[in-house]
Amino acid sequence: MFESAMRGSKAVRIAIVGGGLTGALLCMRLLRSSHGPFSIALYEKQPQRFCRGVAYSSSLPYQLLNVPAGKMSLFVEAPDDFVHWLEVRGVRHKPEDFVPRRLFGDYLCERFAQTLAAATPHEFIRIDSEVVDLVPVDEGLRIEAANAQARMVDRVYLCTGNFPPGELPGMDLSVRESGRYIASPWDGSYLRHVGKEDTVLVVGTGLSMIDQVMSLQERPDFAGQVIAMSRRGLLPLPHGSLEPYRLSTSLPSSPTARGLAQWLQNEIHRAEQSGSCFRAVIEALRPQIPILWSALPLRERKRFMRHLRPFWEIHRHRIPQPTAERLQHLIAADKLRVLAGRISGLTLTTPDTLRIDYVSRGQTQPQQLSVNWVINCTGPQTDQRQLPSPLYHALCARALVQRDASGLGVLTTLQGEAIRSDGEVERRLVLVGPPAKATLWESTALQEIRHQVHLLVNGLEQEFTTENVA
Repeated sequence: MFESAMRGSKAVRIAIVGGGLTGALLCMRLLRSSHGPFSIALYEKQPQRFCRGVAYSSSLPYQLLNVPAGKMSLFVEAPDDFVHWLEVRGVRHKPEDFVPRRLFGDYLCERFAQTLAAATPHEFIRIDSEVVDLVPVDEGLRIEAANAQARMVDRVYLCTGNFPPGELPGMDLSVRESGRYIASPWDGSYLRHVGKEDTVLVVGTGLSMIDQVMSLQERPDFAGQVIAMSRRGLLPLPHGSLEPYRLSTSLPSSPTARGLAQWLQNEIHRAEQSGSCFRAVIEALRPQIPILWSALPLRERKRFMRHLRPFWEIHRHRIPQPTAERLQHLIAADKLRVLAGRISGLTLTTPDTLRIDYVSRGQTQPQQLSVNWVINCTGPQTDQRQLPSPLYHALCARALVQRDASGLGVLTTLQGEAIRSDGEVERRLVLVGPPAKATLWESTALQEIRHQVHLLVNGLEQEFTTENVA
């Protein structure tokens, strides 16, 4: 792969598209490598979010990590690195605590700066521009960026993270232009404009909804009501004490959505009988999820997403116990209502009021709500056809990627290499983190991203060494 690159230049030319958590971590691992040398160009279209990405640069006042500090190290070989970083800075948190996300963002930025300062013999350049196209040229790729010179590289890693949610159904143009509809849950600027008696509708009942509800409650003068609505109205389950658990039965050899659900229920039952819990089973299963998901036929993946996905999400993506308790207090005080239903329309009725048309789960009769704000927390858009990205559209037009038929992005190998529209593997293009969700399913949390990066860099070093010897 790199033979011609080594003949024509001193370093293997690598481009990383996206400078959030995934891109920054991959870049750090490459800069720390004893192999190479590598010449790394990192592209980030929003320089103010470099390293922090969207998740760790949000302006929301309440945002805790959803994973204990003791599991948030950036490095596989140093599992206590984040906890030690907190200790050195005098931050009084235990490994089992859930710390503010901004602290993890500070940690990420500092570790990147330290890595860059000691990055010899590698080369690094940051390019604050949006990549809009990748053009195959001989054995490499030419990167076209919006306001930067074209650049030839040997391999591109797409680390574009999560995209904003898709548009809600039946939304009038007047709603979109009213300023009362918040398209991205990461935009906390609206909070200062919410009236103290306003009613806020949050569409979605997952982790992003939790951030919105708690951020509104941080305002001492807010006495309004939050309504959270999703298809099933399920809330994330709380974290709890967790002991290592070993799966007691082998995984299904010919999986179906129903078969996997039954197997998981049985395994959880066995765990509870032995004094463990569902959390331990989920954690023990995580390393096997990419293999299980990729083995599911398309029909079964769609069935899982249609019927089982909400139940998986609340068990897998959990919240701190104190947060769960606070949610229940808000529900008991009628400050938070949780509804199960589908939205069919949003209409602006006055300059500060919106009418929400919806149908409750299990019902057929339309109902209405009157609210002052709508926050879209339905989860990241993954359908490649709807992504607000000229790059992904260009990749499809060039047949460098193949759209996932279940709407989860584009197809890759288990190692993240893109699969072209003709079914061949495009080794010059690798997707890391959330962009690899179609094949890996669980590909958004630090644990999975850290593991992916570790394997990718190890594989790249072995590939480089083999070709260099040859």
